[in-house]
Amino acid sequence: MNRHKARHNRHVTADLHPAIWKTAVGLALWYVFAAWLFFASAGYQIFALVMVSFVIFAAIGIPGAVFLTRRKFMRTRMRAEDPEPGSLRAWLASDFETWQARLSSEEAAVQILLPLAAVSIGLTVLGTAMLVATA
Repeated sequence: MNRHKARHNRHVTADLHPAIWKTAVGLALWYVFAAWLFFASAGYQIFALVMVSFVIFAAIGIPGAVFLTRRKFMRTRMRAEDPEPGSLRAWLASDFETWQARLSSEEAAVQILLPLAAVSIGLTVLGTAMLVATA
């Protein structure tokens, strides 16, 4: 028995909405900030935090550079401005095409943002609990 409603005539996209990108970057920066705020002390912990920060910034910077390069290439090649992304509500009502399958954009946003939110909030809660326990 099919549990999902048939989704006919829905817009299909393979691009993330800019709000999803901004939220993902914000959660990654929150993770780095929480790590430095709660776990920075003398010794090798600083070295470990520098390495973690480098990996997070590379994970943000490389896709960002690819996005900016692609946008510049498409503008010069097509001689036209990129279309406006539309509202987040309209994007969430559409389908998201992945390499493996097509799923709703809402589900795709949750699958993308949930791990980032879990580690960011979890690290903040862990650091707060450690500060309370040592005080």
